Amino acid sequence: MSGAAILARPGGGIARNFLSIPRGYGAKMEHPETMMTPPPMCSSWLPPRARLLLLFPLLLGQFSIAAGEPVTLQFWAVTGVYQELEMYKLLAADFEMQTGIRVRVTPLGWGNFATKYLTAMAAGVPPDVGVTNLGGPVEYGRVGGVLDLRESFPDEIAEFESGFFPKLLPGFTFRGKLFGLPASLTTMAVFYRTDTFARLGIKPPETWSEFSEAIRALEAAGYHYGFGWPRGDAWALNLYSMPFGVPYLGYNPDREAKVFWDNPVFQEALFQGLSWWSLHDLGDKTLQGARQIALFKLDDPKTAIPLLIDLSFIYNAIPISAPEINGKWDILPWPKADHGEAFNIVGGTAYVIFRESERPREAFQWLRFLNSVEAQRFMILHSLSRGEDSTFVVSPIRALWEPEAEEFWKCPEMAASARIKEVMAQVVDSFALLEPVLGGSEVGRLLDASLDRLVASAMRALNRSANRAGMSRWEFIQSIARGEREQEARDVESALREAIRSEAQAVTGPANSILEREARAYDRNYGDILDRLDELDASWDVLSVLEVLVAGLLAILTAVVLLVPACRRNLVSYLFIAPPVVCVLLFVVVPATAALYLSLTEYMPVLPLATARWVGPEHYRSILSGELFFASLFRTVLYALGMLPAQIAIALALAVLLNNPVSGQRWWRFVYFSPMVSSVVSVSLIFVALYQGAHYGWANALLLKLGYIRDIVVFLDNEKTFLGCVIVLAIWHGLSFNIIVFLAGLQQIPFTLYEAAEVDGAGWFRRFLHITLPGLRPQMVFLVVVGCIWAFQVFEPIYMLGGGAGEAGTKFGPNDAGQALVPLIYQTGFEDFRMGQAAAYAYLLFAILFVLTLLQVRTLRRAGV
Repeated sequence: MSGAAILARPGGGIARNFLSIPRGYGAKMEHPETMMTPPPMCSSWLPPRARLLLLFPLLLGQFSIAAGEPVTLQFWAVTGVYQELEMYKLLAADFEMQTGIRVRVTPLGWGNFATKYLTAMAAGVPPDVGVTNLGGPVEYGRVGGVLDLRESFPDEIAEFESGFFPKLLPGFTFRGKLFGLPASLTTMAVFYRTDTFARLGIKPPETWSEFSEAIRALEAAGYHYGFGWPRGDAWALNLYSMPFGVPYLGYNPDREAKVFWDNPVFQEALFQGLSWWSLHDLGDKTLQGARQIALFKLDDPKTAIPLLIDLSFIYNAIPISAPEINGKWDILPWPKADHGEAFNIVGGTAYVIFRESERPREAFQWLRFLNSVEAQRFMILHSLSRGEDSTFVVSPIRALWEPEAEEFWKCPEMAASARIKEVMAQVVDSFALLEPVLGGSEVGRLLDASLDRLVASAMRALNRSANRAGMSRWEFIQSIARGEREQEARDVESALREAIRSEAQAVTGPANSILEREARAYDRNYGDILDRLDELDASWDVLSVLEVLVAGLLAILTAVVLLVPACRRNLVSYLFIAPPVVCVLLFVVVPATAALYLSLTEYMPVLPLATARWVGPEHYRSILSGELFFASLFRTVLYALGMLPAQIAIALALAVLLNNPVSGQRWWRFVYFSPMVSSVVSVSLIFVALYQGAHYGWANALLLKLGYIRDIVVFLDNEKTFLGCVIVLAIWHGLSFNIIVFLAGLQQIPFTLYEAAEVDGAGWFRRFLHITLPGLRPQMVFLVVVGCIWAFQVFEPIYMLGGGAGEAGTKFGPNDAGQALVPLIYQTGFEDFRMGQAAAYAYLLFAILFVLTLLQVRTLRRAGV
C-alpha cells in the first residue's frame, strides 16, 4: 500500500494506541507520574477493537522488521515542554507501525535552536526533517539549506498545499519556491475579567475604538491593563497597518522591496500602536504569560490587570493557575480596526526538509503524516492534556475548521476549550503571513531600534507633562483617563506624532538602501550557486587544502625524527610532545587559518565551503569605514571601564577584610565565593527579577517603599540604564574570582613588614598604601589583563538581560544599547549568516586584545611590577 493510501485510511493508527486512558485526563494532572501518559482520544473516533493493537508500537520498538532494519529519519523538534517531545514520539511510533519508517525525535530548545540548525547545516549533518520558527524555512531555503517542496515533490505538493489556509503559504515562499509548511499556530487574544467589566459598566471591546474606551475606563477606576506578546517588536506593527493594506516592510507594485514608514497611513497605524504600548503604565516587556496571569487574577486596583492582551495559548493556563476566578473571565479575538479589514498576526512553528537529507521521499511522507487530519486531532488533544502546560494548538489545516469536523470539536475532551475554539474559528481565516524580503532581518533591527527610540520619546513626553502637573506618571495617566487634562493629552500625542514623522524620515532612506544592497548581493553571491550545489559539495575548499598541508607537515616531521640520527636518539621525547603538537595544529592552527581566509571572502555557512567568494580586504575596509563597529567598540570600552575598576576595588577591599580574623570568617568566605560556582545564565535570571519593571520588581519595590521614586523604573527597557544593569551584574558575578586572587597574594606578603610599620607608627591606611598595594602588584597585573580580555568578550549577561532570541532575532537591549563586539560578531555570523564579515570582526577583536594586552604588560613592567 502506498504512503498516501496508508495516511488516508479511516481510523488509522494514532487513536488505537491510547483508548485505555481514562476520560478527564485533560482537566488537571494530580500525580506527576501521569505526565508521561498519552492523552485520550474521543471515543467516537476509535474502532471497538482498537485496544487489541495497544502494544504494537512497543513491539516494533523492540524488534526490527523481518525484511531488515527499518529506514530511520532524524527529526529535530523545537519545543519548550517535554510533553511535546512525548507527543512526537507517540506519533513516530504510530507512523512506524503504518509505514515501517522509524523516526528518531531529538528535542531543541527555543533559546538556541537556530544556532544548532546553522551548525548542523554548516557541518553537513542536519536532520532529515526539522521544526523551526515561522521565519526559518525561507531563512534557510534561500541559501540552499532546505528543499524546495514544489520542485522536489511536484506530483504531490499541489494537493498537499490546498489543505492549508492559503494566506499562510506566502510566509514560506521565496521567488516562487516553497521551503516549508506551517506546523502549529497561535495568535493574539484579549482576556478580560467579566466581573470587573460588569461592575464598571465597560463593554467588552470588539473594535479598536472600544478597546481604547475600555482602557480609559479601567485607568479612570485605578486599574492597569497588560499588553504582552508582541509589544515593542517592529514586525508586529503589521497588526495596525495591514488592516489598511500597508505593511511595514514588503514589495511595491514593481516587486521592489521597500519599507513604508513614509506612508501617512502607516504612520497613523504606528501612532495607534505606540499609544497603546507607550502612553500607559505597562511596565517592561517581560510581563508576559504567567506573570500577567498572576496579576489578572487579582482584584486590588493597585496591582490587578483585568484586561490583558497576550498569546491565545494562555487560555488553558488560566483555569489551572487561577482557579479562583473561574466563571469571572472571558476571551475575545483581537479587536478589528474600525474602518479596515480583519487582520491577525501569527506566531508558531513550521516544518522543513533539509537539503542534506538522504531520504527526502520518506521525510516528505512523515511531513504529510504530521499534517493529516488524524494526526492534527491527536496533537490538539495531547496539547490540551498537559496540566499546567496545556495549550490550545491552532491547526493550519482547513479541514479541521470546516462544518464536517464539528463532531470532533464536540467530544468530551474538548469541552473545556469550547470557548477558545469558538474565538479562534472567528479569526482563523484572517491569519496571514507576508512574503519574506531579502535584508528583512537587518532592516527589522534598524526599525526595532527606531521603535525603541520612539517608545523612549513617548515616555519622556509623558514624564515631562506629569512633572509639570506635579504628579507621578500613573496619576497623570489616570487624570487623562478621567478627562481632566485633555489639552495635556493632546500635547503628548502631538509630540509622539512629530517624533514618528521625524523618525520615519530618518530611517526610510537607510532601510531602503539596505534592501537594495541585499538584493544585489544575493544575486551576485548566489545567482548560480544554488543550481550547482552537488558539484560544489565535491569540490576542494580551504579546509581540504589545510588538511593536506597539515598531513604533509606531520609526515615530514615524522620522517625527520625517524631518519635523522640526532633526532632518533630523542624518539621517546618526541612521542610525548607529538599529541599536543597534533592537537594544536588540528584545533588551533587550522581553524584560525580558515577563519582568516573566510574574513577575506563572502561566505554563507549553510553552503559548501567551496562557495566562498574571494573579496580580499573588502570586509575590513567596509567595517573600518562604517559606524557599527566603532559604536560596538565604544560600548565594549564603556562596559570595561565601568566594570573592571569597580570590580577590582571592591574585591580588594573584601579580600583585605576576609584576610583578617573576623567572626564567622568561613561563612563570609562562602558568601563571597558562591557567585563563582553559579552560571552566568542563572545569575542573569536572578538579576532580571531584580530589575523587573513592575511594582513587585525587587529594585522597584525597594525604591518605591523608600520614597526615592514615584513611578516604576523600566531598567531593562531603557537604553540609558541597560548597560549599567549589565555592569552591576558583571561586578557581582566576578567578585569571587578576584577575591581569591587577592587573598592568595595577601597571604604571600610577610607579616613582619606590617609589624615593623606598626612599630614605626604607620596607621592602617599607610600600611595598606605602602605594603599591601605594592605587594599585590603581580595580582593587579594579572587581574587587569585577564579582566580586560573578559570584558571585551562579554556576551552572556547582555544576551540574557536583553531578552535572548526573539521573533525577529536577538536584541541586545533597547536600541541595541548592549551590542558590544562579541554580540555584534554573533549577530553577524549566526543570524545574518555573513560569516566572512563576522570573521573579520573577530580578527579585529583579536588585534585589539593583543595590542591592549601588550601595552598593559609593557607599561606595568616599566613601573617595576
